[in-house]
Amino acid sequence: MNNQLTPVYQIEATVIPQSEDEADQVASVLLEATRDIGLLRADIAAIRDLTTGIQAELALLANKADVQRARSDLQARIERLQKWLQIGFGVLAGLLAGLVIAALRYLPPLQHG
Repeated sequence: MNNQLTPVYQIEATVIPQSEDEADQVASVLLEATRDIGLLRADIAAIRDLTTGIQAELALLANKADVQRARSDLQARIERLQKWLQIGFGVLAGLLAGLVIAALRYLPPLQHG
């Protein structure tokens, strides 16, 4: 894109061209202004496409962050469940050991031979 500004005062100063040179000058200024507007539209379209792409990438990152957060929450729940199961099985093993010891007490002594 052309970074040089179109001199607007050239258009404002010439109301009605009095000579062919003035008419050519006004025409060239108008032609360059329309060309600059066309380039500006192309730049705006490129910027719009770029921002749309960036917005899509940001949405993907947000979804990825949500998935990672859900994964870490699920991992924490699994760890709590593992601890609960370990404690539960430990208590169950202790109860079973106590029952076995109590049952052995009520068994008659073994008679050897």
